[in-house]
Amino acid sequence: GWEKLTTMVTVKAFAPGFFEGCKWIKTNTPPDSLLLSLYGHPTAYNCDRAQQWETPDKAEILLTNDERAYDRLKAHGFDYVMVQNFAISQEPYGQYYPLAFVQYLSSSTHYQKVYDNSQTYGSSGISLYKVL
Repeated sequence: GWEKLTTMVTVKAFAPGFFEGCKWIKTNTPPDSLLLSLYGHPTAYNCDRAQQWETPDKAEILLTNDERAYDRLKAHGFDYVMVQNFAISQEPYGQYYPLAFVQYLSSSTHYQKVYDNSQTYGSSGISLYKVL
């Protein structure tokens, strides 16, 4: 019991920006929202929202950075893209958000950044983009 408690304290302290972001998501997004999010189980549990990361066309979503990505997100019914800042990478690995994809989300008119706590939490913060 005690070992698990001390471990959980460490986990809770690991990414306060993630937990604060999830609190905001629970309060400010519809309960039936679907999030594209890496680290699905912590996202689903802490944000109390459905999430998905593995889709057959994930590479097309994360690597095209154009209308095809948007069309795929809409086809799957995603309402938001949740970006955990610590998982942004210069390289296009499958378990990271490619930097070019995050830049695409920020610059495209198909998305609206509705939440960002990186000013406060830096690399442990998150950004949330609404899929319009």
